[in-house]
Amino acid sequence: MTSATGTFAGGRLADRNASGTLLVGNVVLVLALGGLYLSGPHPLLVAVALAAWGLVGMGITPSLQLRVISLAGEGGDLAATLGASAVNAGIASGAAIGAGTVAAYGLEHVPLAAVVVSAVALPATWATRWLRVPATVVGSGETAPGNVVTNTGG
Repeated sequence: MTSATGTFAGGRLADRNASGTLLVGNVVLVLALGGLYLSGPHPLLVAVALAAWGLVGMGITPSLQLRVISLAGEGGDLAATLGASAVNAGIASGAAIGAGTVAAYGLEHVPLAAVVVSAVALPATWATRWLRVPATVVGSGETAPGNVVTNTGG
């Protein structure tokens, strides 16, 4: 239920400020996963942390998709496929990190590994706020904002 709510709310927030939603969502994700790690044997607290994880985990997806497609300019259709590739890469790397964590430290430390992975992504998420779509060379030296450069003069 929270995942669906997160997706709808994330879409609304993405329309307002996709890069800001990604940054805030990533911070909240770190906090939710940290809460899951710290809640340990308390079922009610685990449920709250899982709900927050579902809400924000799915809530950042529309912002990520919108940001990637808008930054791709004319390559937006191709860039739209990157979301599915990123999910698959995340599943594979998450499984590997989780398995390594279980083998080395035990099951109870998996949420802590997730906190570390999410926290490592924070600087990259913050830095992407300044990415802009490059200008296009239109014809006789004019540039139009919002599109990829297609004519390099060569």
